[in-house]
Amino acid sequence: MKIQEKKELLQLIETVRNLQEKIKNNISSEDEKNVLINCQEAAIAIGTEIEKKYSDNIQIVHELEQYCELIYEISQIKENVYIKLEEKLRLILQMVERIKTKYRVAFFPYKADMWDSLESIWEEFSKDERFESAVVVIPYFSANRQNGEWEYHYDADRFPKNVPIVSFKEYSLNEMKPDLAFIHNPFDKYNLVTSVHPDYYSSELKKYIKKLVYVPYYVNSGFISDQYKQLPALLRCDNIVVQSQLAKKSCEGELFYDKVVALGSPKFDKVINNKDKHNIPPIWKDKARNKKMVMLNTTIADLLKF
Repeated sequence: MKIQEKKELLQLIETVRNLQEKIKNNISSEDEKNVLINCQEAAIAIGTEIEKKYSDNIQIVHELEQYCELIYEISQIKENVYIKLEEKLRLILQMVERIKTKYRVAFFPYKADMWDSLESIWEEFSKDERFESAVVVIPYFSANRQNGEWEYHYDADRFPKNVPIVSFKEYSLNEMKPDLAFIHNPFDKYNLVTSVHPDYYSSELKKYIKKLVYVPYYVNSGFISDQYKQLPALLRCDNIVVQSQLAKKSCEGELFYDKVVALGSPKFDKVINNKDKHNIPPIWKDKARNKKMVMLNTTIADLLKF
């Protein structure tokens, strides 16, 4: 069960308890009857929800059924039933509190070629039992300069076979409401070459996601450019992961500076974790033996500028 769902269940039961407390007051028999009806209807609704979504907690449903029976006993004016009613609701609350919960985490990649910018983060979350992780590949569009139109793309079948993909058509943000989500596209509508589907702009995601994190799809010499600092995702996201302290320092004075965390880059992880698989020429290996190696990264900005 997701943590937020558990909180909502507990709140519903507390609402029933507060309603039930009214019975202790000197209310009319008609008002008492309405209170009991409302308590019973609420208990039935809670039980139906648990039975439908959380069938491994069916014992709570049985307790709710007994709670409804006690309400019937009260309507027959049997002694000591009020105390039993309070005890039953207290037991139900305790049972719900003991339900094991998980944080719901979602990853929203779009281009398969950019998956390495999220991959190592997903690998860690997928191994941790405290989290329920989903990789939701989202559609995107590329500008066709020949006809001035946008071409549709969906890369789900190009992702590594070990990554369990969830179709975006089956992942309802409104229903799932992830506790945490990762994106690697910061542009929203401000990219004239490539655009993710508008349903997945950061402005839309923030309506449903408790904590949204942006991880850059690139690495560079260690800074965030002035153009990037104006992008909407950097202002909307709850955290921005950068590759180094130097990159974080380049964000000093920006409104989002306190959101920036220097945790490295999954793209570095990809290179390091797969270093034995790279086809390195033997002569390079000989020259590099027992020496520190430095990775040289060239960005498209260098090519365009120089």
